[in-house]
Amino acid sequence: MTRTCTKCKKEKEDFKFCLDKNRPDGLNCWCKDCVSEYGKRRRRGHKLHYTFGITEGQYALILKSQDGTCAICGRPETMKRDGVIQPLSVDHCHQTQRVRGLLCSACNTGIGALKDDPELTQKATDYLLEYK
Repeated sequence: MTRTCTKCKKEKEDFKFCLDKNRPDGLNCWCKDCVSEYGKRRRRGHKLHYTFGITEGQYALILKSQDGTCAICGRPETMKRDGVIQPLSVDHCHQTQRVRGLLCSACNTGIGALKDDPELTQKATDYLLEYK
């Protein structure tokens, strides 16, 4: 048998819906794909709020102000997980927890490896310029 998901409005087979003992027919009204996507968005919102103290809306504003690119290299994120390009990482000061901007995985890893230390970063820059 098939049913229509009330979220995506697509008709799908019953096995594509989670069980829900509280519903008369025993199946959730959203398909498994929609439930999964909703959970991912919700977890992301919680992480932004509890880890960095910002909302998804604030993240979107920062992203827009950076034209959707990394604050350091100016390129979009290329890191994939399960075949999906990941959102830019929230960069923050580890002492004050203040959000500085959004970075691609490569730049975020780079400054992390340099311990967010401007002097160490400058030394690395000087070294690279010396051997350019």
